[in-house]
Amino acid sequence: MPSLLPHGDGRGPFDFGKAMWAKLSGWTQKAIGERTLRKKKAPAAVRLLALACAAHSSTDGRLGPFGRGLEAEALAGLCAVDSSWLGNLVKQLAAVGWLTDVSVSGTHVSGRLSDRVLALGCPIPSA
Repeated sequence: MPSLLPHGDGRGPFDFGKAMWAKLSGWTQKAIGERTLRKKKAPAAVRLLALACAAHSSTDGRLGPFGRGLEAEALAGLCAVDSSWLGNLVKQLAAVGWLTDVSVSGTHVSGRLSDRVLALGCPIPSA
């Protein structure tokens, strides 16, 4: 994508090189192509939600920084869906065993990655 390439000064939106791009691409493919998502023929929005949850989890699998959950509007934006659909998508992820202890409120989605997919998580730094 041209908008992600480094500028003339060598700086770009991301400060990592081609090797990291390959690692990120591989991780993304593993997450959205996970066996149960493939077998259940999960729609794209559910796969994007799985990826967003994996990318925004703590080391023990809890969603959001310090396990406080993820903002519903931001999560809906990452999945390119209306926030009113989020509850249904989260239920689908819980049904295929991606999420446990799920709670969806008007503003936040909390829960944790199941033990089966915990290895696919990409822990957020604790700052």
